[in-house]
Amino acid sequence: MNADTHIRLVTFGPSRLELVCAEQTEVLSLRRHEKLRGVLALLLCASERTLPRAELARALYGHEQEGRERLEDRLNNRSISRVHLCLTREVFFAEIDRVRVSLPAQERFWWDADAFLALVEEAACCDEPQRALLLWQQAEALRGGGTFLSDDVAAPWREQRIVRRKQEKIDRARRQMLRGLGLSVLASGGEEKAEEYLCEYFQEAPSDFHTLELVLRMAVSHQRPDLAIMFYELVEDKVRTSKSAFCVRFVSVFMQVMGR
Repeated sequence: MNADTHIRLVTFGPSRLELVCAEQTEVLSLRRHEKLRGVLALLLCASERTLPRAELARALYGHEQEGRERLEDRLNNRSISRVHLCLTREVFFAEIDRVRVSLPAQERFWWDADAFLALVEEAACCDEPQRALLLWQQAEALRGGGTFLSDDVAAPWREQRIVRRKQEKIDRARRQMLRGLGLSVLASGGEEKAEEYLCEYFQEAPSDFHTLELVLRMAVSHQRPDLAIMFYELVEDKVRTSKSAFCVRFVSVFMQVMGR
């Protein structure tokens, strides 16, 4: 295998491997290779991309002794070469005393969820509106493939704590992306597209009054009181059953912004 080859594991939507060489990119579907896909998913979600072999076996097979034997088979050269002849065990995994299994150096493995999280973090800290919008859009493009590990809905590793934590982190970043896109596009005058992003955001975060106040003020400044009322009614419907003090704060924000 060429030393300049990098492996990209795509995890939004149907998971696949992309072998990226200087000359070409070859795409390999992992849909038929469930257990190899599971090993990669667990390692990619794990701290420092490394896990004990016994923990991997239990997550994938349940019975530790039987799982150890099956995991050995999945990690051997024959199992991986069934995916692709040039992908040896050494390309995928680095072992420590045959006790733990790790992924190789990050410069070889590229993961789209990592890139998505990095883009969201950079965009959230960016002070240049145009640059921030570009970063939000790049994050959206990566995330556009689907939900994280969506083809593994019934897979046993989805119940693992490390996978749930990663899923929650990506879900938070997705909400942050929707907010960032909505505010950026609204500021640039794209009310219709901003409405789409912000409606989805407020469906999931209706109690974010700080963002609501920003949106209402921007809508009024763009001479779009109808848009402000639409967002008000959307959030009002979501918080109607909340405590009265909560609702009073919500109404007062709207009245202040609308000058009523």
